[in-house]
Amino acid sequence: MLASISNEVEVLSPMTILISNEIAYAMHTLGAKSDLLSIIGSWGDTLPSDQILNMLKEWNADNKR
Repeated sequence: MLASISNEVEVLSPMTILISNEIAYAMHTLGAKSDLLSIIGSWGDTLPSDQILNMLKEWNADNKR
């Protein structure tokens, strides 16, 4: 179960947004799954960072090789 999550989406700096976009593009180029790309794309847009972190941890745990 997810830890306590805030409902507020913080405003990311323009540089952080650019970095996030480049990370998503690189991951797409490497064949990342769309569910992972959507988590990254939601960071600073529709979901707060703490929820993104929890979702990434869950995704990593579920997708270990």
